[in-house]
Amino acid sequence: MPRSVLPTTQAAVAAVTATAERHGRSVTASHDIGADQTFAGLLATGSDDADPSAVPHEALLEFGGTPAVTVRLFTHDEARVTVEGVGFDVRREVLPDFLDAVWSGLAHVRVRTFPPAQTLKVAVPGEPTYREHVDLMTPWLWKVSR
Repeated sequence: MPRSVLPTTQAAVAAVTATAERHGRSVTASHDIGADQTFAGLLATGSDDADPSAVPHEALLEFGGTPAVTVRLFTHDEARVTVEGVGFDVRREVLPDFLDAVWSGLAHVRVRTFPPAQTLKVAVPGEPTYREHVDLMTPWLWKVSR
């Protein structure tokens, strides 16, 4: 199934909210709209190439349940997903599939004994596996350890 294109922050919020609802997760969203509110708008204020007609829109989504998940959507097709304190940079159009993978059990922690290390891996179908180092193990991370 082809991925949907999420050209705006609002489209991404709607797609991510629908994914959360399918998994029975509550969603709390806060929006930052305007050049005086967003990180991208603050950086672009002194730039000559800033589009004056574009209104920057960023959002922070927090989801109920375990694991603890937040999504920060930025203006320019960027997103930062945090799962139990572990941050991933994810393309906007992959967000619904990434969250579906986390909530469907396709995420696990690889524990290495020597040298000691823990890595959270999220297997998103059709994408390379996302991997990030784990600094602090939580009960959910221990539960999904291999």
